[in-house]
Amino acid sequence: MKIAGRRDVLEPVAGNLKRYHMLPRGARVGVAVSGGADSVCLLDVLVTMAPDEGWRLVVLHLNHGWRGEASDEDARFVERLAATYGLECVTGRAPGRAREGNLEEQGREARRRFFQEQKQTLPLDRIATGHTLDDQAETVLFRALRGAGPAGLAGILPVTEEGIVRPLLTVDRAWVGRWIERRGLKWREDATNADPRFRRNALRIVMPELARLVNPAAREALARLASVAYEEEIHWSRMTADVAARTLSEEAGGVVAEIAALQAEGPAMARRLIRHAIARLKGDLKGLDQAHVERVLAMAGHERAEGRMRLPGVWAERSCGWLRLAAEAVQPIEEMELNGARLRGWRAGDQFDGRPFRDWLRRHQVPRWRRPRWPVAAEGGDLLWACGAGLSALGRARGWTETDFVSGLRDVSI
Repeated sequence: MKIAGRRDVLEPVAGNLKRYHMLPRGARVGVAVSGGADSVCLLDVLVTMAPDEGWRLVVLHLNHGWRGEASDEDARFVERLAATYGLECVTGRAPGRAREGNLEEQGREARRRFFQEQKQTLPLDRIATGHTLDDQAETVLFRALRGAGPAGLAGILPVTEEGIVRPLLTVDRAWVGRWIERRGLKWREDATNADPRFRRNALRIVMPELARLVNPAAREALARLASVAYEEEIHWSRMTADVAARTLSEEAGGVVAEIAALQAEGPAMARRLIRHAIARLKGDLKGLDQAHVERVLAMAGHERAEGRMRLPGVWAERSCGWLRLAAEAVQPIEEMELNGARLRGWRAGDQFDGRPFRDWLRRHQVPRWRRPRWPVAAEGGDLLWACGAGLSALGRARGWTETDFVSGLRDVSI
C-alpha cells in the first residue's frame, strides 16, 4: 500500500485498513465528520491516502442541533473543510431530542439512520468513522462495568455488517494530536465533551486514574482485550451458526429448542444460541445484556416444568422440556363452525370426559405455546373431540366420527 511519502506516520492506519480489509481499492467512501479533532484527522488521513488507493470520498455530517448556533457553526465548518479538499459534503438534520430516554443512545441511533440513508442514496461502499483506541478502551471498560459478556467486550467493531469501518481504531488521541499539529489542521471543540452528565465523559476522567493506579498502559490493555474478543467472536459466530442449524427451529412465530439439546452443548454454546435466537427474531441485540441471557439460561436449567419471562423486545418461555423465544404470544387458531360443533384451539377450563384436558396436554408433553393452537371440537367447555386424544364419550354419544373432525382440519392453519 503506497502512502505518498508518509509511510512511517501512516503505518498504524494502513495496517488497520489491511488487517480488517476495510476499504477496497476504488471504493466510494463516506467519511463521517463531526468537526472534532478525531474526525478531521480521519478525513485528512484518507484524503492523503486516497490517490494511491483510488478511493472516492464524500463527507457526511449530521447536525443534531443540540447546541443551537454552535451546532450550526459545526455544520458550516465541515462544509468549508470539505470544500478545501474539493469534496462533496452531504449534511443532514437530526430530529429534536426525545423527552425520555438516553441522549447518547438517541444520538447514535440518529447517526446510524443518517449513515444508512446516505449509503443507499449516494450510494456508498463504506462509511468511515473517527473512533480511536481511546474510544475503544472507554467502551470496553463501560461495557465490562455494565456486566457485558464476551461479545460485548469486543467493543467498537473495526468493521460492521452495515459497512461502517473505523480506520483510526488502533491509534490513540495523542497520535491524532500529532497528526493535526503536523498538518496544521483546525477543528471544532464540542463543549459537551466536558459535560460529566454524559457517561462517556465520566470514563474519560476515570481512565487517567486507572493508568496511574493500576496499569500505565490501561488503554492499550483494554483495546487489546477488545481485539482478542472480536476475533474470538468471529470464530464462535461461525460455530454457533452451525450448531443453531441443528438445534434451533422456527415454530408459531418464535424460535424453539429442546432444553436437553441446549444442555448437551454446554453453557458456553447455550448462551450463544440464546443470543443467536434473539437476534434472529429482533434483527439485533439492542437492550440485551449478559444478565438477560443468564436469566434465560437459568430458567432453561430450572427443575420447574414451566416458566416465562420478559426480555427487551422478546418473551422467553420454558414448557415440557422446550424453550421458546418469541416477540409476542401465540395467537389461537380461528374458530370455525363444523356441522353444529365449534372447531377451535384449546382453552383453559376445557373438559374431556369430565377431566381437565390440560392434564392430557401436560401428560403428552405439549408445550404451553402450542396449546392455544391445539385443535379441539367443543360444545361450550365440553370437548367432543381433541387432536391426538380422539373422540370423547360425549362425542361418540352425539354420533360423531374421528373423520368428521380430521377432515375439518384441512381448512385450519395450525
